[in-house]
This record gives sequence, C-alpha cells and structure tokens, in this order.
Amino acid sequence: MDSLTGLRWFAALAVFAFHVSDRAPLPHLYEVSQYGDAGVAFFFVLSGFVLTWSYSPSVPLATFYWRRFARVWPLLLVTTVVAVWALREDVSEVWRKSLMSVGLLQAWFPAGDVFGNPVAWTLSCEAFFYLMLPFVAPLLIRRSPRVLLGCAVAVVMAMWAYRYFTFDLIQPTDSHVRLQILRFPAGRFLEFLLGIIAASAVRQGWRTRIRPWHLLIVLGGLLYGLDWLHNQPWTVASWTIQALAPLFALLIAVSAIGDIEGRRTWMASPPLVALGTWSYAFYLVHILVMDGLTGTVVYDRSATWDNLVPVAVWLVLSLVASYAAYRFVEHPCEARLRRMSRYRPVPPAGGGGNGRPVTDRKEQPLPETAMPRSSAVS
Repeated sequence: MDSLTGLRWFAALAVFAFHVSDRAPLPHLYEVSQYGDAGVAFFFVLSGFVLTWSYSPSVPLATFYWRRFARVWPLLLVTTVVAVWALREDVSEVWRKSLMSVGLLQAWFPAGDVFGNPVAWTLSCEAFFYLMLPFVAPLLIRRSPRVLLGCAVAVVMAMWAYRYFTFDLIQPTDSHVRLQILRFPAGRFLEFLLGIIAASAVRQGWRTRIRPWHLLIVLGGLLYGLDWLHNQPWTVASWTIQALAPLFALLIAVSAIGDIEGRRTWMASPPLVALGTWSYAFYLVHILVMDGLTGTVVYDRSATWDNLVPVAVWLVLSLVASYAAYRFVEHPCEARLRRMSRYRPVPPAGGGGNGRPVTDRKEQPLPETAMPRSSAVS
C-alpha cells in the first residue's frame, strides 16, 4: 500500500516541525507546527492498521514477535548509542537508564528519568501494542462493519474519558506527571486499537466514496478550529490527539481502499514512497541532529524568519542521516534477522476474494530487496 507509505512521511515531518517549534520557531508556522506531536498518534493508528491488514493466525506467536523485534530494535540500539555521544551525556550516569530505552521500557517509567534517544519512548508503546495484537486482532477481524463502527465509537469515547479523568479532573501540575500520562502505553493503545478496527472493516469489505483529499480538507479545518479553542481562556487541556485520531483512522482506511481498487494518487508517488520508507529512521535521527548540532548551528528561540537557515540545515542533514541509517542499519539488519526465522508458510494457490488480503502470502519471509515498506512503526 504505497499511499500509506507516502503518508508516513508527512507524519514524520509533522513530528520534526513540532520539535522545530520548541527550538527555532518560524513566523506564521508556529501555530500549526505545535500540533505536530499528533504525528505520533498517526503512526500508532497506522501501525494498528497495517499489522492487522497483514495479520494471519497461522503465523506462530514467536515468529510474529521476532519480526517485530527485527523491525524496530537494531536502529533503536544504534541511535541510543549515538544519542549518548550526540547529546553529550555522561556515560557513567546514564548507561543503566539507557538500557531501559534499549529494553523498550522507557515509556513505563516517569518521564525525564530515562536517558537515551528522547523520541524512543514511542517504541515502548509500540512494543506493548505488538504484545497485545495477536490477542486483540482475532476478536475483531471477522466482525461486521456495523459492529466495528460501534467498537470505534466506544474506543473514541474511551479516549476522551481517559483524557478528561487524567488531565481535567486530576489536573496534574508536575510536568513529569503530565508527560507520563501522555506517554503511558496502555493509554496510547486506544489509538492503535482504532487502527485495528479500521483494518478489520476494510478486510470485511467496507468501502466508501470518501476520498483522501476530502479528509485532508477536514484535517486543515480541524487544526484551525483546535488552534482557536486552545487560545480561549476557558479551555483547560489540549484535546488534539482525541480529535485527530478518528480522522487519522478514516484517512488511512480511505487511502488503503484507493490502493486496493488501483487508484493511483500523489501520495503513492516514488519520491514520497522513498521518504516514507525512510520515515522510521528519520523519526529516530532528527532529534539527534537538532540537539547534537546545538553548539554549531545558531538559531533564535523567538519566532523569526532567520531560523529558516538552521531549520533547513536540520532537515537536510536529518534526511541524509535517515537514508544512511535505513540503507546500512535498518534494512539490512531487519532482513538478516527475519531470515533467521524458521517459519516458512506455503503460499495459497488462489488469491483472496472481495479485496481481502492473502495473509499467508504477506507473512512469508521476503528477500532483502522486497521488505515491506508499510510495516509501520512510529
């Protein structure tokens, strides 16, 4: 599904813009870029969709978990080691805590107490999602679209309830506590669950005349509305993720349907597919480029167009580093680790009917040149 791969790039770029807004904001763009952290929610929903779409109960649990490990861990290890150098951490003080990051446990501990790659907390969430998927997906993939719609409404309501009780009702003032709530894997699982529901509906034959550009227009209007709401004195908490995650699930499902039906879109153009293929590496390296160059790239903390030069430098260097990380670490390591799996399913003789995936065929170990682009992680 090349359209989903292209969308991955925009999610990664949104996170980049969010971190730019904290360091070198640009005039007139700050208002939008401050919502870039919603790109993480997009990745969580996308992960649930892609993994459910290709899910096959015939694949042993050990094989499934091994392939997920092969997908995320090698580059996490490398960027964690690089982070200690790039962020000038004291190795004698951080090595134990960095092990928590490498062990995919970072998000379960109070924010600020774990060192390593600062954005790697999302991989702790992903690891929890991977752990749960083989037990949750079979309960949903054979449900009717009507039942799945009810499940989606229930999940969205749960997301809003979680936000209300943890922020508006408790009203934590400590920044570490607030970050811990935002990063708590069990709380973020609801976004992943939306992706599972969306993929299950598409697997069951749900189709719509809605097109991606319709949803992108709605997304732009929603961001404008959220910006207005957040500037009102009576608005207590940011509800960005709760408002955008359902739209992300619909956008991903509609884009996938377009690919299934053979409609070529600009999201599936070769440049965007290439950028989307590097998006995981881009996500892990961009913050290291930004903070690692703090002493050599001059920027202003206030919103000014003078920041355009350092932002361009960060973007170009992050792209170069992400290509290198994908080409020489992520892709070859994943391919080698996947080949270590002993599971070799026999491809089915016929194709899947009604636009449904041939899951056994998707789960075959692939040659290094044919690794799936859209086995999404944040």
